[in-house]
Amino acid sequence: MKKLQPTVCLLGLIFITCEGSMDNPDEVSLWGSTYSIENTDTLILTNKDLTGSFPSGLWKLINLEYLDLSNNNINDSISTDVDNLSNLKHLNLSGNNLNYKIPSDIEDLVNLTYLNLSNNQLTGFIPLEIEYLTNLNVLKLEKNLLTGLLPSGICELDIDNWKDTNHFNIDYSKLFCAPYPSCISDSVIDLDTNNCIKYVSLWNDYYIIDETDSLDLSDRNLGSIPTEISELAHLTYLRLNNSNLTGEIPSELENLDSLTYLCLANNELEGEIPPELGNLEKLKYLYLQKNNLSGAIPPTFGNLNNLANLDLNNNELNDSIPPEIGNLINLNYLDLWGNQLQGNIPSTIGNLKKMTDLKLYHNQLNGEIPVEIGDLTNLIYLSLRDNNLTGEIPAEIGYLNNLQTLLLYNNNFTGEIPQSICSLNIDWGDSLYFDISNNQLCPLYPSCISDYVSLQDTSSCP
Repeated sequence: MKKLQPTVCLLGLIFITCEGSMDNPDEVSLWGSTYSIENTDTLILTNKDLTGSFPSGLWKLINLEYLDLSNNNINDSISTDVDNLSNLKHLNLSGNNLNYKIPSDIEDLVNLTYLNLSNNQLTGFIPLEIEYLTNLNVLKLEKNLLTGLLPSGICELDIDNWKDTNHFNIDYSKLFCAPYPSCISDSVIDLDTNNCIKYVSLWNDYYIIDETDSLDLSDRNLGSIPTEISELAHLTYLRLNNSNLTGEIPSELENLDSLTYLCLANNELEGEIPPELGNLEKLKYLYLQKNNLSGAIPPTFGNLNNLANLDLNNNELNDSIPPEIGNLINLNYLDLWGNQLQGNIPSTIGNLKKMTDLKLYHNQLNGEIPVEIGDLTNLIYLSLRDNNLTGEIPAEIGYLNNLQTLLLYNNNFTGEIPQSICSLNIDWGDSLYFDISNNQLCPLYPSCISDYVSLQDTSSCP
């Protein structure tokens, strides 16, 4: 037994020596062979029946300038570590079973002049970052499963003849969609577009038409609204507030017939509100406040039967409030203040029985408050201040049992204040909730408000 001990020790030394060789930090092992990290600048292993995945050591050969692993059976994705090979000039991985997408990290291979990834199973988009490969004069991506829109930056590549398939080829790729970049528009052939994924380009970005149902680009610097936005037929939510929008609201928005939410507030939009918006019959929330919109409120808004919130405040709208507003039987919130609206408050407003907030102040409305106002029994907030309203305050106002705020100041109301007003549950002494000053209302005043009527012009009172 004692004679076996040296042998065991020797075997242990051999084991340690072998392990030391395998862990040499200056070398990597690839497919059974060892390569120097420092000295390997060329690696050609074509038609070697290589299988499996890329060895992790491959991406450590940082001095590689020429890498050709074409025509094997490598079944893997291109690692994001490919960006370690920043000295590469020639990269050929064609004729394998590469899958997944081309990594955006390829942008770091700025010395590439030749890139061939053809005859694989690559999917997804050609990365936008390909535009940084400005030394590339050969790009071959044919016979893959690439989809989507060709990036316009592809025209930044140093390809002399886009029609020469030895220099540029994406033939038989799947589901590329027009429009194509100008440099290759005459070169694209044999592309499968029968089931093309359609895109729309908006504000320097791309959106898949069939998959985009929500778009929030608020707090940006967008400029005008492109008419192409109307191609997003599945859009249900569109929010573009505080985005420096200019120009007019395109009438083509009517094509977004799945919209339930539309917010274009706090911008510099001008012109008239397109009546075509009245065709968005699924719309529940419409916010166009704080723009420079002018003209009339479209009568077609009466078609928006599902509308719950309508906010048009702080624009330059004129004309009268259309009687069709009374068709909006699901409306909870109506805000039209800070415009130049004229004419009477339509009696049809009494149809809005779900209304909780009604803000018509700071306009040029005239005539009397319609008695139908008493039908708005869910009303919590009512402000008609700073208008030219006349006549008496209708006794029906006493039916508004849920009312908490009533602001009627700076009008031309006359006659006596109805006693029914005392049935309301309002904090009469707080002018934020009740203010009826600067009218022509006559005493005697109802006892609940006698101390809070404030200044009245009673010169015409009996």
